[in-house]
Amino acid sequence: MIFKKINNLEININLIESLSNKFNINKKVMEILFNRGINTEDKINKFLYDDINNLKDPFLLHNMKDVVARIKLAIKNNEKILLFGDYDTDGICGVSILYNYLLTKTNNVITYLPNRFSDGYGLSCPCIDKIAEEKKPDLFITIDCGISCKKEVDYIKNMGIDVIVTDHHELPNELPNCLILNTKFEQPFNFKGLCGAGVSFKLVQALCYEFNDNFEKYLPICAIATIADIVPLIGENRIIVKEGLKRLKMLPNGISLLLKKTFGKADVSSTNIAFKIAPILNSAGRLDDANISLNLFISNDLKLINNSLNKLNYLNEKRKEICNNIYDDACKMLGNNNNNNIIILYNKNWDIGVLGIVCAKLCETFNKPTILFGENNGELKGSGRSVGSIDIFKLFSACSSVLNNFGGHVKAGGLSLNETNLKNFINLANNHIKENYTKEDFILVKEYDLELTTNEITTDFIKDLKILEPLGHENNSPIFKINLNSLKVSKMKNNLNHLLLGVNKNFNLISFNDDKNYENYLNFNNKEFLLELEENSFNSKNSVKGIVRHVNFSSPNKILQSKLNASLVNQLFYEKTLDVKLKYFNSITQLNEIIDDKTLIISYNINNKLLKEIRNVNIASLNINKTNTSTLVYGLESFEKLNSFKKIVFLETPLNFGFIKEIKNKTNATIFVPKKD
Repeated sequence: MIFKKINNLEININLIESLSNKFNINKKVMEILFNRGINTEDKINKFLYDDINNLKDPFLLHNMKDVVARIKLAIKNNEKILLFGDYDTDGICGVSILYNYLLTKTNNVITYLPNRFSDGYGLSCPCIDKIAEEKKPDLFITIDCGISCKKEVDYIKNMGIDVIVTDHHELPNELPNCLILNTKFEQPFNFKGLCGAGVSFKLVQALCYEFNDNFEKYLPICAIATIADIVPLIGENRIIVKEGLKRLKMLPNGISLLLKKTFGKADVSSTNIAFKIAPILNSAGRLDDANISLNLFISNDLKLINNSLNKLNYLNEKRKEICNNIYDDACKMLGNNNNNNIIILYNKNWDIGVLGIVCAKLCETFNKPTILFGENNGELKGSGRSVGSIDIFKLFSACSSVLNNFGGHVKAGGLSLNETNLKNFINLANNHIKENYTKEDFILVKEYDLELTTNEITTDFIKDLKILEPLGHENNSPIFKINLNSLKVSKMKNNLNHLLLGVNKNFNLISFNDDKNYENYLNFNNKEFLLELEENSFNSKNSVKGIVRHVNFSSPNKILQSKLNASLVNQLFYEKTLDVKLKYFNSITQLNEIIDDKTLIISYNINNKLLKEIRNVNIASLNINKTNTSTLVYGLESFEKLNSFKKIVFLETPLNFGFIKEIKNKTNATIFVPKKD
């Protein structure tokens, strides 16, 4: 795994020092701002001090004046207004913002969130028929959807129902024939990053200007959606989130209760909304009915709110269980036959609502692009995630001849196809990877903001970092690189999978689900970490906690060398023979060609020169602790897990080929050894 500094720009130290003094900002924090393009007085001022007064004029959005006029007319004529939104957190929040405001002007406003299972995704003609028959709206307003629905909008209008589309997704070649609010137009508003609820909020802001109302109470709902939808937390979005988080007390009762149950009296940050609240709200639309979440935003019925909270708690736990089960299913399906450059799996029983989450986890585990399919109404529906420099949207485009539909971007996307085309799709996808990418494109590269020493990591520094908040997409929580040698290593008492790593009395690390590396922390001198930093309070004492995101090991120590010597001697206890089928390599170039994601590399010499030139492997001590990609072990204490590998490479010529023959009896792997001169 390669650690690389973000942007790695040449820094003007004198300018950083000057601006640090001017704005009273820690120099290291100023360096982070510079690396993120916030590198002038004007940009720093806006980043630090823009507030509610700096929100953009909503009437700079194309069509806003006409949309406001049409809604005012509907209110005046007591027309029935239907708000149709997407079933994720963004759509739910967007609908609630407009609904709660319109309810102050008319009682003739209703909502409709499609059900993933009965209505499918987005606006469809069958869904429109149901709405027209049951709800009989006069004005149909979409929120967080509709921009690609020209046919469906015409269908609605042919029923005599007027339509307004509010959306934030990319503009298609053919636009719906109606009034449209969308951030993606070239327009004086000049910020394209709003989420769907952000567009809804700007509409309410414009209506508030017309009716001389206050729009502040809608900011915290919009903040939740902006964080959840992973849009850039810069510019207008940064103001919305920053100002929204200040006004959480203005939230409707239901969502306030959810925050209270989740966080108690603790401060609510953008990070814990992203990782705790958004998944809970999304679980309703993924597994049941998004209206369960909508109830928290638009209902004052305490019984209904409590029922919804209980359902969401159940659905969120069910979501976690389903994700874990699908992940386990996928790993079993892969087994020892994971030889392709891309993982593509299908199970008709998989819940399509959570496949994207599982794809991301499989990508992290196997370092391969991953596409998982479930079934919906006889059609395979899938989600995909990518790794390295592999563009999954280009992959979908290359396979479009066998797809019914697809969309997405470089790292993630969705697609659908008929089951009869699945085999063709797998072949096309694998061929696309082989023809367009090399091993280098799969190399794991993890980026960090700054390299720090332990002396620079203090509670004061953590406080200084708070000026970067709110954190999120394009203003991520900073990642720090730190090199450590000696550490106190222990397993967490209440969860032995987690490791506690003691650095000093004021700074300690926690590494979740990292028990596989316990021996490595003991056997290697150099530990290179990528961390997120947090303030930790315990017994009224403040310290710094580092959350380990990634670790590289190097420089095996004397403890490991003594273990290696003993392991090497163990080779001599097997019956000697030369009757073993082997393959040979004679250069690092040839060796790197041999190594793939099912290769075990074994070395008994911590100073072997080849070790520095082997690319993209996981390093273990003597126990094989990771079997989903190429793994380097120093020595071999056990023959367990050898069946997980297709190739086994010895970096030194074995002392006894009887030992190699014993390995051959345990596995069908091809064994490679250095060619003798």
